[in-house]
Amino acid sequence: MSSTKRWVVRLVALTLFNIAVVLAIVLIVPQVTGGVLAMIGAGVVLALATVWIRPALSRYATRKAQAGAPRRSPGTQRLVAALAVFLVAAVIWVLTVLLTSIDVHGWFWGYVVPPLVLLVAWWIYAQVVDSLEAKVASAYDAADRKLT
Repeated sequence: MSSTKRWVVRLVALTLFNIAVVLAIVLIVPQVTGGVLAMIGAGVVLALATVWIRPALSRYATRKAQAGAPRRSPGTQRLVAALAVFLVAAVIWVLTVLLTSIDVHGWFWGYVVPPLVLLVAWWIYAQVVDSLEAKVASAYDAADRKLT
């Protein structure tokens, strides 16, 4: 698979997955609302932020968390690492809300719970990424055969 096709497949698979995640957040969290177009837009923004912004934020947060590691107990270090991961998810969620027409009401249900849902979704995506990308790649190949 060419590198361009691989990136297209990954981005499409991640976007479709993130649209489903935003739909789940809108359905589960009562203070987060949005129409179909808002959810699609949020899925796209979330996918782009996950691909380009999340790695940089994760590296920064991990570096900052490890800077004080020698002074902390192992349990405290695990807590700091988990907090750093949550903060990355929270920043990605805030960017998604700011750049789309997803409506959020209330700080806990609007800005604490959705990043937790994102963390669970990222874990699920890591488990199913290979099969999801294979399905998107076969759809890409079928469309390419029809066009040529």
